[in-house]
Amino acid sequence: MKTVRRGILGLLLIAPLAAEPLPDAWTSLKPAWAAAHLKLAHELLKGGAIGFSDTQAGLARQLEGAQTDGAKEYLERRGKVKPPDKGWEEADWKGYETKRLTLYRKEAKEAAELLDKEAETWALRLDPDQAKVRKRRGEEKIPGLGWLPSETAANLRKGLVRFGDAWVKPDPAKSVSWEKAYGIPTEHFLVMSTLPRERALEIASDLEALYRIWEEILEGIGPARGEGENPKVWALQTAADLQACVAAIYPAGVETVRDPGTPGLAATNRNAFFDEQGPQRFGHSIRIGLFHEGSHLIHFDVPGSDVRSAPVWAVEGTAVLMETLETVKSPDWNAAAPPFRATARAFAAVVPEAVPALPGMDKPVFYQDNQTHYAQAFLLAHWLLYGHGGLHRADFLRYALGIGGGGEIPPCKGEALAGEIQRYLKSLKR
Repeated sequence: MKTVRRGILGLLLIAPLAAEPLPDAWTSLKPAWAAAHLKLAHELLKGGAIGFSDTQAGLARQLEGAQTDGAKEYLERRGKVKPPDKGWEEADWKGYETKRLTLYRKEAKEAAELLDKEAETWALRLDPDQAKVRKRRGEEKIPGLGWLPSETAANLRKGLVRFGDAWVKPDPAKSVSWEKAYGIPTEHFLVMSTLPRERALEIASDLEALYRIWEEILEGIGPARGEGENPKVWALQTAADLQACVAAIYPAGVETVRDPGTPGLAATNRNAFFDEQGPQRFGHSIRIGLFHEGSHLIHFDVPGSDVRSAPVWAVEGTAVLMETLETVKSPDWNAAAPPFRATARAFAAVVPEAVPALPGMDKPVFYQDNQTHYAQAFLLAHWLLYGHGGLHRADFLRYALGIGGGGEIPPCKGEALAGEIQRYLKSLKR
């Protein structure tokens, strides 16, 4: 059975069902769904939550296309809205969550009743925990690891690990190097490790937490993968083993991981590499590195995206944004305030009262001071996603992820941009 992954441009199909699909039922349902999402979009737009409203209007366009009267009316009204001065507040986010989840779960339940492949894909996109669809697909949920085939779930419950094509009891005496690493599959990743099984499970759970946060913060934009195509995350015991692993799997990254200033690496061949001690050299846990590099792995698989067409600051700004959310363990989180508060720890050198003029942020490469550039990339990404009610959110996502060739972000201009970010940061201070 093939595995479905939600993506922005349509998704892979699941295996044929026993009964015949009802394409007419799904075709007739899509206009009603599009109308419901547009109704919510207009409600949000009226309240100044432009980023949220753009998301809902985008879902409507994916259902019915961009040339409908409803889609055109939304764009016309959006063009007349005056952006709010403030960013999104906690109440804004929680209010949106309540409204969208009510709508999504209703639609997912409707789609689950249809024996239609596309409808089933939408059901899981809107509600990943839609029980009827998951049962029909023969999947079970493992806490922390997501939805997995029933056989895989059963083996994990028995305390087994995957070694090659077999499920075996973990044996630390055998897992002494990366070549003897065992596997822990999750819904969206495959963790390859030489660490104790309990530690590898913690890492796997952290990666799935990252994926859910990505789904929330970059709603509507996710990877599309088939069975057996999840990226690998190598979690090893020593720096020497890490270097040997990278040399064999991604030789271009050898010099990078030899640098003691590198806590981890995500490679474009869809592997990420960590050693347990690496991040500790920086005074933080491997979880921060997992969130940063893991976000790159998700990014690589977004349909239509091209990392090479997006500037470094945009790619890294998105990753650092995820990194600052590494402390989030509960699904009940607020996307506006915590990232900035967490940044005080991640980038202690960044003083909000002295936001730099962001020189070079429109360039495709970092300038000399990488640490400053990472910090500025975070500030810029955060402002573009949340400032002025999310006015620039859609532009940023296209630009940062390189979708459709990227595009331009008009406000990214020197001192004027720094002033905008300065005002936004002050509005977040409590």
